Amino acid sequence: MLQGRAGESLEATDDGGAVRNGRISRRTIVRGAAWSVPVIATAAAMPLAAASVAAPALKFVNGPYTATGCGPLGDVVLNLTSNGATPDAGKTVTVTLPAGLRWADGSTTPRSFSPTDATGSITIPSGQILGASATSAVLTATSSTGATATAPVTVTPNLVARDWRAGDGTIVTFANPAATSAGWNFFFGPGGKLYHGDTLIASNVSSAVGDTQGDATNGVLDGVAYVDENGVAHIWSWDPATNAISATALTGVPTGARAVGWNFFLTPAGGLYHGNDLIDTGVTSAIGEQIIGAESVTYVTNGQARIYFINPADPSSAIQRDFPAVPNGAGVKAVGHNFVLTAGGDLYHSSGELVGIGVSAAVGDQLGDLTTGATDGVSFIEGGVAKSYQWFPDGSTPITTTFATVPAGATPVGWSFFLAPDGGLFHGNDLAASNVVSAVGGEFTAGVDGVTYVESVAC
Repeated sequence: MLQGRAGESLEATDDGGAVRNGRISRRTIVRGAAWSVPVIATAAAMPLAAASVAAPALKFVNGPYTATGCGPLGDVVLNLTSNGATPDAGKTVTVTLPAGLRWADGSTTPRSFSPTDATGSITIPSGQILGASATSAVLTATSSTGATATAPVTVTPNLVARDWRAGDGTIVTFANPAATSAGWNFFFGPGGKLYHGDTLIASNVSSAVGDTQGDATNGVLDGVAYVDENGVAHIWSWDPATNAISATALTGVPTGARAVGWNFFLTPAGGLYHGNDLIDTGVTSAIGEQIIGAESVTYVTNGQARIYFINPADPSSAIQRDFPAVPNGAGVKAVGHNFVLTAGGDLYHSSGELVGIGVSAAVGDQLGDLTTGATDGVSFIEGGVAKSYQWFPDGSTPITTTFATVPAGATPVGWSFFLAPDGGLFHGNDLAASNVVSAVGGEFTAGVDGVTYVESVAC
């Protein structure tokens, strides 16, 4: 025990203070206060230390953005705030273009725009940013306050529709907004628009197959079979000699059918129609065309390959014939006039002639006309190699030709035409065009090969 003033006794406390006669000393009270006050002060200050100010924010208001071909991106609107909510006026925003876009003057370096208006917004007007090449990329912006923003941007290819003719190498370029080729002189554009050259035939078309009609003796027409937006089947033709157009709606064809060749349509249930007339059922594949003096379709019904001929001027002339020497069964499909391909990759002519094995793709056609005589031809890929085969009805030895310069992975797109994976379009061994995205070729008149194609062209 400690001794204090006379008559007082002191007891030590744990913190070094003392209790005097059972009372806590002033020293002890003060010492306790010295420890407790900072704790209270610190607790009161913590909310102030934890508070923060929101950072500036920048955003693209109307993205994502799309440019068609070499066209404009449209208005680009950005908005800047000082704290995520308060508009930040009078500031500068710098926009950086990705590869595939350019400014209207052709430059591609970052460009600054100012000032942001009272709402914190700034607009880059349509026409200042243009497409340069096909891309899917990101548009970037940075404000003078350090805020950043990004938005997806897509530039579609700049597509140009063309025809190419062998022999003289004539190229005809069209102005239509083509997306894919649909047959000689016919193209599909955006929204299912079907064009003949630059002439719009119909919109919202679900399927179409174009071809040449007639021959060099009687005159050649351009014709297309198509199905419109209401599911109604049509045929349409144009006579280059008179500029006359003939158009017929085939209301006897059930709605929802698809065109499979000139004047031929196949329904989802397997009904095969020539014009308004049902010619067979259970059909799984069919390729129709106009051949010399008739309209014809090669097709498969219940695994059996067949061909149908008819002279439109004489309905009684119709002939339907099986291919008895060709294997039947599941997976057999028609690939062109008188040609079928089995599920195992065996390519046959209707005569029973085995054309190729390990065939991945094939397109058959009738060649020649009434003047020069008709033969059957097919272009195909056998073991990755591009080839053609020609069969003669007079019994002459068929001719198989290998095209060694056509790259591996190419696809046949018509008689003697192949489309390579890199967009190279080949006529036999010769490169006819580059950067091609779609093509349909064939022999469009006696002895003259032609191809209708769509090319992606640099801006």
